[in-house]
Amino acid sequence: MPNLPRLTKLQKRFRRTRKTDFAAADAIVRSAKSIHLFASALMLGAGLLLCLKTGLDSKIVRLVFAGCCLLMGSADLFGYYSNDLFRLAFQFAFTFGSFSLLFGVLLLLAPSHVLALLPCFVGLYVILDGLQKVQLSLECRKFGIGKWPLILGTSVLVTALGVVSVLLFDGSENRFLWMGIAVSADGAENFWTTMYTVRGRSASRTHDAAEK
Repeated sequence: MPNLPRLTKLQKRFRRTRKTDFAAADAIVRSAKSIHLFASALMLGAGLLLCLKTGLDSKIVRLVFAGCCLLMGSADLFGYYSNDLFRLAFQFAFTFGSFSLLFGVLLLLAPSHVLALLPCFVGLYVILDGLQKVQLSLECRKFGIGKWPLILGTSVLVTALGVVSVLLFDGSENRFLWMGIAVSADGAENFWTTMYTVRGRSASRTHDAAEK
């Protein structure tokens, strides 16, 4: 067949293109994962800072958490378009990422009389993020991911801490304590769920081979 060599060259070229596309897609997923892990670690650090320095000025707290929200929202939106293999951690990231960006902007523009209610607003943010992770755990169950009960348990815990930070806010000098606990727990949960659920194709093959 005279066209066989040409067909063979086309097949090899197609396979090489597909391999390059997968490599580029995995690189984007790894970048999205790294950015999200950094944002989660920053939120964890900010929460721990609030726990250790409960007498911080409200304006400083506002700027720190606004920065965390802006970075987390940007990471969520970038992750949403990264097309990771399972599309679990970033499945609902467009909505919450947009909310985080808007929330961060509002915190930056918030007038002084709103700052007194900052722990309540942040508690509501943590509650929403915790409920989102509850939904993530249920999706992990559908995918057969074995650690979905652990994701569910930590999500419920983070949601409960957000509720407690709202209910126990009394405007005292320690008004940022429970807020810091809730934020640090939320950052830790975001870190480990991102680490566990976001995978590229090559990472997934390595993980599956290790499990076998």
